[in-house]
Amino acid sequence: MQAQDPAKIVGENTGGGAHGIRPYRLSAHFTASIPFSYSRNPVTDSDWEGVGIKPDVSVPADQALLRAHILALHTTLSRSAGEPERTSALERFIAEKEQELAALKK
Repeated sequence: MQAQDPAKIVGENTGGGAHGIRPYRLSAHFTASIPFSYSRNPVTDSDWEGVGIKPDVSVPADQALLRAHILALHTTLSRSAGEPERTSALERFIAEKEQELAALKK
């Protein structure tokens, strides 16, 4: 989604697990996790194994959903030109969400 630009990734860098693995029992006390699949991004011709996916907007995980909501509201606001009632309501709602985000940061 990120490479094709229809979405913005908000949050923290992911762990980097791009290859599917299966556990294989080696003995009663040992298991090996062996990759059996490979994920490849057709746009970048690469994968994210070991490096993760870097977000477009980097914020701590506990703030990510609220930050994404605020970004979506700003996008809606930018498309609401010529609708004063809707613009005013969106601006109030954004201000409320910004206050919630500020409280999370404390």
